Amino acid sequence: MDRLRFKFEHFELAPEQRQLFQSRQLVELNSRYFDALLLMLQHAGKLVTKQQFFDQVWPGIVVSDEALTQCIRTLRRLLNDSATKPHFIETVPKHGYRFIAPVAMITSSLTPETDTPLITNKNTVISQSLFWQYLGSGIGGAICAGVLGGILYGMLAMLLAPSVNTQTLSLCLVTTCITLLLAMLAGAAITAAISAVRIHFPNQPYPIVFAGMVGGLVIGGFANLLFSEMLTLFFAGSPSHLTGAPEGAIIGGATALGVIASKHRKSTAFLHLVWPGLLAGGGIYLTGGNLLAGSLMQLASEFRDAPFGQLLQPALFLQNEHLTSILFVCTLAEAILFIAGVLLGLRHLNNILSQTIN
Repeated sequence: MDRLRFKFEHFELAPEQRQLFQSRQLVELNSRYFDALLLMLQHAGKLVTKQQFFDQVWPGIVVSDEALTQCIRTLRRLLNDSATKPHFIETVPKHGYRFIAPVAMITSSLTPETDTPLITNKNTVISQSLFWQYLGSGIGGAICAGVLGGILYGMLAMLLAPSVNTQTLSLCLVTTCITLLLAMLAGAAITAAISAVRIHFPNQPYPIVFAGMVGGLVIGGFANLLFSEMLTLFFAGSPSHLTGAPEGAIIGGATALGVIASKHRKSTAFLHLVWPGLLAGGGIYLTGGNLLAGSLMQLASEFRDAPFGQLLQPALFLQNEHLTSILFVCTLAEAILFIAGVLLGLRHLNNILSQTIN
């Protein structure tokens, strides 16, 4: 059967089979990037505007200019091209791109054997790669937020303590480690749930939000069970309401909303990072939940005779309205810090996930 192909130098693109070959070797190329290259080859020598790319490569999807930039950058890398000295793809500043290499349209008679793809599980490989990249970036952002939050709470504990001594420094170190551990676990669970669903349902917000809530619910319940059982085992008792599943579900859902909103080109960076945390922190406070600060204060109140409780005695004697206000601010700050960290970690991958095979 005769099939149309585009040939340029030692590359050959087969539109019907949606494959790109380099010297008869299959080149890995995801669906969106293939469409972008095909569009330029169909208009070889002519300017292809940014709007043409958005309309034909991402129809019905709002993506940022960075998505197109990343697409062209990847195509240049695969074609061994250069942005400063282009051989294939030329940039027309503020307007679009032009394919400048000679392109020949040929027909080839292929048997089923010669037209068999070299890699049969291409989409699976791409999805798995994106999942691990997304997961690693989310965990990295959560770890940074956890370290910063732990240090801030440790410094606050030092300020509240009557004097700085070995116990105070130990409290700072332990608080940092606990915060880091919780942030890492929460970041891994929530990001894994969101990424797994978003790769397969990239333009459906409800499954993504549901996945984030489930991920947060599971890790929140696990952390609550773990710490409650540990306290009961060592101290024969545990506070009635440590942070747990409900708080995790709220954090996970708000994180998912932030991820969904991040793909809109007109979203303001500061608001994009802050409003999900404000939403989560406010929701947790209004429903009577606690994050780390509230859990720590409950622990200090429950075990007043322990060194930890003695170090936080000044905070426990604050007037009720002042303590409530402080805990409200801390809840907002924790939610904002964690979610912003995860979103910052994911920011450079958001455009890639927007281009995942639909």
